[in-house]
Amino acid sequence: MTDPDRILSEFIDAWTAGQHPEPMDYIERAPADARDALADEIATYLAHAPTPDYSADVLAELMADPAVVELSNAIESDHGLWPTLLPRLRRRASLDRAELAARLAAGLGIEGREADTEKYLAEMEQGTLDPRGVSQRALNALGRILGVGGQALARAGDFQLFNEPALSGVTLHGEPRDEVDILFRGGREQSGEDGQQPV
Repeated sequence: MTDPDRILSEFIDAWTAGQHPEPMDYIERAPADARDALADEIATYLAHAPTPDYSADVLAELMADPAVVELSNAIESDHGLWPTLLPRLRRRASLDRAELAARLAAGLGIEGREADTEKYLAEMEQGTLDPRGVSQRALNALGRILGVGGQALARAGDFQLFNEPALSGVTLHGEPRDEVDILFRGGREQSGEDGQQPV
């Protein structure tokens, strides 16, 4: 086991040195119960980090990386980061969408609603669901299955909010009708970090 603060420090050092560190390589070094917090800290750092001073060779290699190309395409599109991030995390977890929906429904206590859950996951992956509607409770549960922090997933979804045209094609569906709708369209303020309703 490695101290999360030291891992974060090593990630920052590698980033500022222009080494293009892979966040998951560092997150997976932390104890399992510290990974969500470390993922959030790395995501927060990257949101404000200065661009490293890459050499011409390193920059050329970086820009040729398929992951960077995919991320660049996502940023330039109207669909934000979820369509890039979520399928990749799901594949890394060796889950198809139906399997992920079943585990997520179980984690949220909505067994029997796997089909509806899978429909919302599909919309998240396609960038057609307004990220502002997905509750933090749902994101936390999804993050636990995929091995990332729920807050990091929230920030990835919110990224598209900086590009207002991204919201023009999202699925709104009208008012939430039941518990599943509330989880995926009721708004992030519907639940706190621990998944409890705010008071």
